Amino acid sequence: MLKRFNPCMVGVVLLLIIVPLLKAQQPILPLKDVKPGMKGVGKVVFQGVKVEEFGVEIIGTLPNALGPQMDIILARLTDERMKYTGVISGMSGSPVYIDGKLAGALSIRLGAMSKEAIAGITPIEYMLELSPSILSQTSRQDLLHSWLARLPRLPALELLLPATTPPSSASRPSVALPAGLRPIETPLVLGGFSPKIVKSFQPWLRELGFTAVQGGGSEEGEQDSLFEPGAIIAVQLIRGDINVAATGTVTYRQKDNILAFGHYLLQIGNIEFPMTKGRVLSILPDSLGSTMLTTSTELVGSIVQDRIAGVLGIVGKRPRMIPVEVEMKSDDNKIRSYHYELISDRTLAPVLLNIALLNTIYAPEKAGGESTLRLRAKIELKENPPINITNFFSGNDAPERLSGTVAAMFYLLYDNQFQPVDVNRIALSIDYQNQRRLATIERAWFDKEELTPGGRVNLHVALKPYREKEVVESLSLRLPPSIPEGELEILIGDAATMSQQEREAIGQRFLPRNFSHLVRLLSNARTYNTIYVRFTHPRESLLVKGQFLPAIPPSLSQVMKERQSAEDQIPIGYTVLSEERIQTDYFIAGEKRLTLKVKR
Repeated sequence: MLKRFNPCMVGVVLLLIIVPLLKAQQPILPLKDVKPGMKGVGKVVFQGVKVEEFGVEIIGTLPNALGPQMDIILARLTDERMKYTGVISGMSGSPVYIDGKLAGALSIRLGAMSKEAIAGITPIEYMLELSPSILSQTSRQDLLHSWLARLPRLPALELLLPATTPPSSASRPSVALPAGLRPIETPLVLGGFSPKIVKSFQPWLRELGFTAVQGGGSEEGEQDSLFEPGAIIAVQLIRGDINVAATGTVTYRQKDNILAFGHYLLQIGNIEFPMTKGRVLSILPDSLGSTMLTTSTELVGSIVQDRIAGVLGIVGKRPRMIPVEVEMKSDDNKIRSYHYELISDRTLAPVLLNIALLNTIYAPEKAGGESTLRLRAKIELKENPPINITNFFSGNDAPERLSGTVAAMFYLLYDNQFQPVDVNRIALSIDYQNQRRLATIERAWFDKEELTPGGRVNLHVALKPYREKEVVESLSLRLPPSIPEGELEILIGDAATMSQQEREAIGQRFLPRNFSHLVRLLSNARTYNTIYVRFTHPRESLLVKGQFLPAIPPSLSQVMKERQSAEDQIPIGYTVLSEERIQTDYFIAGEKRLTLKVKR
């Protein structure tokens, strides 16, 4: 007698068959089953793309080493090659198998100049908890403030940038590991970079957990190069005419999901960084820590999570990138064009833009000394008008000021508090002169000392250029008919002088009212080749929600103060009646103060 067909029973039978088969693809050794004395193998690439095995002997476990209820496994690496190299930067993520079962990923270095290759292993259970659906993010403020504090002084943006104090070293968000333990340094290969740039940023990158290595760019991958456990994985931060890529090792692959590193890159949570294959060119042995020399090859997907226990990538997912185009015109009218892409990350993209622009200027030109740079730039946005930037930089630190200014403006735009921003493209045109063009304000005078409202007056400003004859710039001004009677104060100065006066009056409490206000402030930022002429009256004014309310009656001022919170309104000890600009062909420095009497 035939029994009735039961689809539910068939489903149960299939599950009983398929689940063991899936587990059989890669059995897992739970942390609780790891015992001292166990022997196993790890997988890594020593040369090219071939995955090779190395011996591992378990020493024991170290409880709570990664955090509450997060242990690490201690192991001795027994491969003969590692007696010479020790633990190698770039091995982070090397899978460790015991009796064919995956126990975890090599991730921790023990001590410096150790006589034995002893390492820590992140248990695979912690890494398997990574999922594309994780939404929480850790704080990025330490990383941002570490970078902002190292920017050159940028007077035109000081009111908008957060107050920072230079830290003793860059702050890497980190796990409090026991003494002598630290995550294996991640090789950060910088291709197409000037040695000066690599050297200058090396200490900062080291504090972030990277070993800066000067290398080449991307190259074509081998057709038989498999993206399997033990293979090299590269996380690209910049790609194109210059390349920046962090290198590690694949730990585990389940279909299109890739687990790697066994520790964080920067522990910044949800990310979208290009994931590529890689190739090992050589191992650089060093008693303080050997390092892999690698190159990245073809793009295979995106890294989407950066957490304590490792990174998670998805094969086939294309990352969102920001194109950057730079045109450099030198003294001899030779034009060089550079193209590269940055990761679309609100924290790292401004930092990387700073480094990339500085390198782009230094690479074709001399790496120091006096120079003058004229900048025209555009930041194109997806659903908003573009930000147009023009400025002028001169002196020994001109490249640092240019790259820092553009990067800081990009940071203020990209990390704004009002709305998400999609940047379609950043285009820059830079004219480079191999000389200093600096002029100091020597004298200033009016052709009249007394004026009636609505009258005209001529202002003359004498400039003393560097190693040139004196130049006089003139400006014809018409006072507004409504200007109050009395003595006006006129401040004539450079961008830094005007910003200093504003900062003393406003402090660090200035905030744009909305995104459109921020865009206007960035587009109209002060330039360093401009003489600013500001007319002020000693009557008090208010800054309300980022909007100046000039010369309001004392009674109204008091009412507004009572109705507004301290964050909404800031009293200013003077009223700005007008501000004029004189554009020059010099980097302006200095200030002069004049007075002008107004009588009806």
